[in-house]
Amino acid sequence: MVMYGETYLAVANTVVQPGSVGVESFLFKYSSVTKRFELVQALPTGSVSIVEFITENHNYFVVFAQRDLTHKKATIYHHNNGLFEYLQELGTHHTKGISHFPREDTNVLVMAEEEIVGQYDNTHKTTINFYEWAASTEQFRKFEQFSVADVSSIKVLQIGGYFYLSTTSTSLEQLTLYKYTGSQGWTEMLYLTVENVFGLETFQHNGETYIVLVTNTDAVVYHAVKLGENVSMNSKLCDHNLLEESWHGDELP
Repeated sequence: MVMYGETYLAVANTVVQPGSVGVESFLFKYSSVTKRFELVQALPTGSVSIVEFITENHNYFVVFAQRDLTHKKATIYHHNNGLFEYLQELGTHHTKGISHFPREDTNVLVMAEEEIVGQYDNTHKTTINFYEWAASTEQFRKFEQFSVADVSSIKVLQIGGYFYLSTTSTSLEQLTLYKYTGSQGWTEMLYLTVENVFGLETFQHNGETYIVLVTNTDAVVYHAVKLGENVSMNSKLCDHNLLEESWHGDELP
């Protein structure tokens, strides 16, 4: 994330035992002198595996959460006087992904949490929660949610002036795209079958929007094109394999 002209990198620290006391995650800042990312702060997050930067009217936040059934909170830190300080915790259950998007004069935080609903067949249900910044309390508050089938990752992207929530499911082998329709909430617009998908990322290039899906053998890039009220997805296989979900495409040219 770029903040006050400086580029920051957040690293979520995962240990063998989730929720272990004393575990810290780290914030680095890029130095134009050394050409390296240098440590600026350690945050007491516990064991976490998901991290997301958010901006809100010149306020900067970083959110940490864990993809773990025993870790039932997401922690938010707020930038103040050069350092990130603890702001609040959000109750969550087995967080599957974090994203955000601008709406009117605020920035919406999106979190997907999972629960097991089938007593015998291990059926999973995912709830997508939406939080907005409340200036009166200086906290994020939940204002909307909806439930979908088992989700492994989420990302909000913009196509032709509209916001879309993209979700992937490893177990159901699918990519689903939901369109934000304002007061009517989110409407399913597109469904694709993608085998063995476990990672999702989005980026823009020359004003066009792309979705990258990582499977256990390949990375597939989809060019998202708005056609009237619908969206078309054209795919192209990457030249190389990406076997780890350890990359991020926000700053791609």
